[in-house]
Amino acid sequence: MYIIKRFLRLLAFSALALFGIGSAQAVVLFDNGSLTQDDYDQPTDLEWFAQQFTTGGQAYTLNSVTLRMSAIGTGSNVPTLDIYSGSSGPTTFVGTLTPPGSYPTTGFPNLGTAVFTSPAISLAAGTTYWAVLHALNGSANPRNEWATTKTSLYGLGTGPGYSEISFRSTNAGSTWAAYGNGTPCQMTVDATLSGAAPPPTVTNVPTLSEWGMIIMAGLLALAAFVTMRRRSN
Repeated sequence: MYIIKRFLRLLAFSALALFGIGSAQAVVLFDNGSLTQDDYDQPTDLEWFAQQFTTGGQAYTLNSVTLRMSAIGTGSNVPTLDIYSGSSGPTTFVGTLTPPGSYPTTGFPNLGTAVFTSPAISLAAGTTYWAVLHALNGSANPRNEWATTKTSLYGLGTGPGYSEISFRSTNAGSTWAAYGNGTPCQMTVDATLSGAAPPPTVTNVPTLSEWGMIIMAGLLALAAFVTMRRRSN
């Protein structure tokens, strides 16, 4: 009985390894964080900056947004990153991301990275979203800088949700206007695909390594059977 239980556990583990659980898949929706820094925006409590990204035909769960930025100095003017949706600008508030424990303090052109994590924000398919960076109040510090890329690097960003479009508001998000020309704000958007299982017409054919695991599982089953037969005799 012990051998049978061990074999069943091994077989279940092999099946999970071969075919996975569900259809979750990590995706980088937007990435231009490694491109050359050309300039920076300076978000404040009144001047907000937004970078567009899209979801195309897939739904996702947002994991994190990494900004190329710095926050220089100490004070209450701490940066805040919100997610909005809207086809012609940030119009509908979706959620606020959790800030990092600390921020880079080196100014342009050597801005660092700050990772804002998501409290399981759902991103709907076929929707335009915006990462909106602003500050909490009118204090002078910290001085927040968000890097932008060179115009000559237009189109070099990657990811299925990549966009060159950025917006700016000078009245704390009340109204927005397009900002910059081919100089998007620098960030990386990480998400998890929330797609369904493959359509019935798609056949999952095991790879060579998977066939090897299947054969191994069969041999283990045969060995367990022979061992049990010997013990019964």
